[in-house]
Amino acid sequence: MAIDDPYYGMEPANCIPDNCFCEANLFFILIAIIILWNLYNAKTNRSNHLLTYHSYTWLFAFGCFLTGAGSFYYHASFTLYGQWFDVMGMYLSITFFTVYNIDRIYKLRPLKFILLYLGINLLLCFFLTSFPETRRYLFAAFVIIFLGSVFYTQARLKTFISEKYLYLSLFSFVLGFGLWILDIKKTVCDPNSLWQLHSVWHFLTAMSGLLIYLFYFSEDNKREAG
Repeated sequence: MAIDDPYYGMEPANCIPDNCFCEANLFFILIAIIILWNLYNAKTNRSNHLLTYHSYTWLFAFGCFLTGAGSFYYHASFTLYGQWFDVMGMYLSITFFTVYNIDRIYKLRPLKFILLYLGINLLLCFFLTSFPETRRYLFAAFVIIFLGSVFYTQARLKTFISEKYLYLSLFSFVLGFGLWILDIKKTVCDPNSLWQLHSVWHFLTAMSGLLIYLFYFSEDNKREAG
């Protein structure tokens, strides 16, 4: 009976009835753990804001954790609440390094950084709650804004940084996005299979998040790019 469903009575997600995915995952939670483990076990003389202000890394790790937990809940329930947590985690993750790039130039320090970060995400929270159908367009817009901020800040600062992580991150994201399209269009989708393209999308985007973190973690403010 429907009333035995733990999500009975909850408002369904916008993807219902035929625009949903096929699986659930916890990859982003693992990435959050790896990021924090890396921060507290790193032995380096490099100087960057992720090393100086540990609260920054905790913020990004929280965004990753919420993405993983929200995705798990969303794909298990297909409720609007699950969708909200899933998408807010994505917003928290993608906006973090956009704000971080602003911080690299203007040296906001933690208080202003956190206030700006929270302000942007409160605005996104409003749109997600009031106009949930705009979620994918807003996320795509922030991906573009983030990419622009990456190349702009690096061109200005010219600090030493391992660019290989950036390009690997972009490759992982683009490949994952291609698989996301195949899944959402039901081009390749078997709900009863252990092999799910949307699961691969989550794995690749989680790896993209880890790689972009390592990109900024590799920065050394004391050295200029060669």
